[in-house]
Amino acid sequence: MEKCHKHSKEIVGGCMWCSKRLCEFCIARKEGLKLYCENCAQQLGPPRRTLPKVETKQAPVEREVEPIRRKLPKMDKDGYFDFTRVRQ
Repeated sequence: MEKCHKHSKEIVGGCMWCSKRLCEFCIARKEGLKLYCENCAQQLGPPRRTLPKVETKQAPVEREVEPIRRKLPKMDKDGYFDFTRVRQ
C-alpha cells in the first residue's frame, strides 16, 4: 500500500496529466474517473461543457383539457351517465 508523500494517506489514483500519485486530499478536480492534481487542474481552467438548449413549449393544461371535458357525458340524477346527450 503506497502512501501520499504530502498527507500520509493511501493513494487512490494518479493525475491524468503529470501522473502524480494522489490521495483523496490531493485531488483538486475529478471528472468522471479522471483525477487531476492542483497544478494541472489550474492549467485546465473551467469546464468547457455546454448543455444543449432545449426548447420547451407547453400549453396550459386548461386549454388541453377543456375540449375533452365538453365532450364527456353528464351524469343524471340516478347516478348513471346519459350517453344520448353527449355534447359534440
